[in-house]
Amino acid sequence: MSELRKKTYHGFLWAGLEQFGASFLGFITQIILARILLPAEFGVFGLILIINTIADIISDSGMSTSIIRTENTTEKDYNTVFFSNLVISFLLYIILFLAAPAIAGYYHEPIMADIIPVYAISILISSFFSMQNTILRKGLNFKSITAAALPAIIISSIVGIVLGYLGFGVWALVIMYLTKLLIQAVILTIKSKWLPRFSFDFAILRIHFGFGNKLLLATILGKTAQNITGIVIGKSFSIAEVGYYTRADGLKNFPVLSFTSLLEKVAYPVLAQMQSNTEKVIFNYKKMLSLAIFIMSALMLCLILISKPLILLLLSNTWQNSIPYLQWLCVIGIFYPFGVFSHNIILLKGKSNIILFLSIIMEVATIIGVIYFAHFSIIAIIVFSIALQVFMIPLTMLYLEKLYQYRVINQLISLAIYIIPALSAFIFSHFMINFLKIGELNNAVQIIIDCSIFFTILFVIMVVLKNETYRNIIEILKFKAQQDDK
Repeated sequence: MSELRKKTYHGFLWAGLEQFGASFLGFITQIILARILLPAEFGVFGLILIINTIADIISDSGMSTSIIRTENTTEKDYNTVFFSNLVISFLLYIILFLAAPAIAGYYHEPIMADIIPVYAISILISSFFSMQNTILRKGLNFKSITAAALPAIIISSIVGIVLGYLGFGVWALVIMYLTKLLIQAVILTIKSKWLPRFSFDFAILRIHFGFGNKLLLATILGKTAQNITGIVIGKSFSIAEVGYYTRADGLKNFPVLSFTSLLEKVAYPVLAQMQSNTEKVIFNYKKMLSLAIFIMSALMLCLILISKPLILLLLSNTWQNSIPYLQWLCVIGIFYPFGVFSHNIILLKGKSNIILFLSIIMEVATIIGVIYFAHFSIIAIIVFSIALQVFMIPLTMLYLEKLYQYRVINQLISLAIYIIPALSAFIFSHFMINFLKIGELNNAVQIIIDCSIFFTILFVIMVVLKNETYRNIIEILKFKAQQDDK
């Protein structure tokens, strides 16, 4: 188990470098390109990106997740899924190629008729290296994945910026994205040392597609609910209010989505390697969840504390109406890790039908709730989302109890224990910040002092309580020190 522990530690380290490195480089590139390209050019690319994202989801069909959870995979598994993805991707490419003129006409953007057939090549490129990426993930070889991702982003960003300066317009974004995928494909193929050989088994396809198609439907439901939410908010409120909400959601999503994406990349393949031992799965699930909930609750509650000076510093007084939206949205962010980990260990049992069922409840309720509460305010919609998320937690826990004999009451107590330290630090910090009148200081100074007070109080609480989360953090630090000594 020590070898798996070592791989897990390095997995989170390298996946974290990839996730946050890619986000940072992408952010810088977008800032530079935003000064070169016109907003309309970004708009056209954004529309195409939505279409392509849906196509990418369909082409994989959840079969990569099935490969990771299958214990004794063979070359026939890899080749069957590879060629299945390739065929689906090719069919999707043909559909987009033929539909390009109609899509361009619908959006009244003639240039899309030329761009879509070229940009859609990305679906084919992705299908060529998705299995290599899956094999590396399954083996927890995130160092190789990072070695492919970061050079691809750096080189493609340079290409995009140069083409932008040369006047290529939206084509600079298209070529930049295709360059990134091509570089990733080459490096991942070299690192994984895997090349497809024609070998296909319909029985194997039925197993992996039977598992993955429910994940596909769940993902499509989620995307549909997300798009409908955006449409309803856009139709029900002023453009200015939508802008405030969108900006607040973006600020919340940066830490939340970066962190949860990191968890999804590493946690699932790690837990998959111990799936035959239920006790080990639950033991490590509890350890990972305690750390994830602790970190996320600390980040989100600290973000609530500094929301006002942060928005005023980054976006100016013009965006101060975003502050209450950001504060409420951060509450949603606290519970994201639970959804990631709970879904992972449900999938380990091969129960993708449960994930689909939970998604149907969540997304249908979301659509109905958003339509109803749009008659009141955006805050009402956010509060409804929080309530729905809280409702889904014990419902999901019921399935965990059924699959792993992990009682719901014990799960709820553990979840509360993970959040209490950060919540206590938030309450004490809030009173102290108001008592010291720190809000009267410069915005940048406020942020530094508020964060310092919050994390100092949190550290003291953790030392005093010495609960499971504290012990896990100390254990990780000791393990890191041992690795550094080696």
